[in-house]
Amino acid sequence: MGISLALALGVGIALYFLGGLVVAFWTHGKVVMNAGLFHWLLLAAFTTVLWQSAVSFLKALNRQVRVAMWFVIASGAGLLLAYLLLRWTHDLAGVGMALVAVDIGVGVYALLLANRLSGLHRSYAS
Repeated sequence: MGISLALALGVGIALYFLGGLVVAFWTHGKVVMNAGLFHWLLLAAFTTVLWQSAVSFLKALNRQVRVAMWFVIASGAGLLLAYLLLRWTHDLAGVGMALVAVDIGVGVYALLLANRLSGLHRSYAS
């Protein structure tokens, strides 16, 4: 997880400052970047990195179904939240904010489940 975290942090910081240039180059200047949305999407990508290793652990144990179901439920709630934020603020950044909320919810659940199944929480109590 350390390498993934370092890579995500480094790329995220670089894209935070250079994202506008990357989007302009990639689209030949035909797409104007929404900075608020872009920054929330960067945060969502970073938060995803934090819980993906826990999901890999759960997949190795063949115990990923609970996280998958939680992800489906959280994604549905995220769609509703994105819709409400978009209607309330009229800003696409709310969609990115909803995505971060989904990632945090799924991430907390995945990390807690992986911790419980790993037995590591028992070793700390000793």
